[in-house]
Amino acid sequence: ALFKAQGCGGCHTFTPAGTNGNVGPDLDKLAQYAKNANQGSLEAFTHESIQNPSAYVEKGYQPTMPDFGQTLSAKQIADLVAYLTQTKG
Repeated sequence: ALFKAQGCGGCHTFTPAGTNGNVGPDLDKLAQYAKNANQGSLEAFTHESIQNPSAYVEKGYQPTMPDFGQTLSAKQIADLVAYLTQTKG
């Protein structure tokens, strides 16, 4: 619900959420992006990408994602990380 409420699907494709946005990176490939970034675990990379989206910008995309670290609580970010990484292990 939080993924949809924050409008994430408007920019990102994520099959579990049924979204197909193409402004931002395809979140079905999140594990590959984390590997490319080489900045820690998938969960740590995902957390940093939500909290501080300009920390790493996937090649081919612009740094246009809002800084949710200022608008979401720590629990909300943790919930999004869990949701986005649950099937990506």
